[in-house]
Amino acid sequence: MKRRHRALVALSFTFPLLFAVRSYEASSNGISGFSGSPATGGLTCNECHSGGMPPTTTITGPTLVSPGSVNIYTLTIAGASRGGGLDVSAIDGVLGVADPGTHLSSGEIVHSSPRNINIDREVIWTFAWTAPNAPGTYTLYGAGNSVNLGQGSNGDAASTAVLDVTIASSQTPGETSGPSRSPLLVTAFDSLAGTLSLSYGSACETTSNNVYYGPLNQVSSYGWTGEVCDIGTSGAYDGFDPGLGSFFFVIVGTDGLDEGSYGRSSESTERPAHAASVCGQMWTLADTCDSP
Repeated sequence: MKRRHRALVALSFTFPLLFAVRSYEASSNGISGFSGSPATGGLTCNECHSGGMPPTTTITGPTLVSPGSVNIYTLTIAGASRGGGLDVSAIDGVLGVADPGTHLSSGEIVHSSPRNINIDREVIWTFAWTAPNAPGTYTLYGAGNSVNLGQGSNGDAASTAVLDVTIASSQTPGETSGPSRSPLLVTAFDSLAGTLSLSYGSACETTSNNVYYGPLNQVSSYGWTGEVCDIGTSGAYDGFDPGLGSFFFVIVGTDGLDEGSYGRSSESTERPAHAASVCGQMWTLADTCDSP
């Protein structure tokens, strides 16, 4: 990865000593290449602006997204002097304008003019990012510049922020404790607490698991009545307490966005899901993975 540095080069000839110095100039209508990204040498607005108190810059927005999805993020400059500007970049994916006070410059989001602080001494900007199609973790880079609106670069200061965004696989989890995985078992019963310990094998593409249960007399109709969300992927869960009575239950994998298979009945048909979004994910069997 190439880095850009200020260069000081002496040419050793019989001619007078020459120096090559790379210089930068502040721009009131925004300038790219100063978001703090390693792709541009980590340069920030402080290459041109100085003399002020650095603000606190944050980037907020969804951190788990679908491949190719368009997502909205916010860059906030807290503790700004009188106004602020920004530069946001992404090495992968595509940035887009979502705030009328911004525009694209060399693929980066920059301000069209400095924005005044609000009552909380914050300057808030929004932008869009279209996620790549390949699953993985990607980083958004942003610089927020606190400016005194003095028509110059003195009395200003910038700080940077990053946000890591994970792109989920396009596949949804398969059947937990299905073929090629450990079976779903009750490994212990605490008679005093009335709780069960479970062991299971996570499905492919799973980042966590949910437990769904219902009265045993409703097993033929899959009458789900309760749930325990986000038990992880360790393969063991202690403290399962569905209450007094007899119950049936299943463990369902999730990739953080979608829930996968509830397993198959003895007739090899997919079991129906609990009500949508009970644990915050939508049930889908689209492109369900089959491998362990």
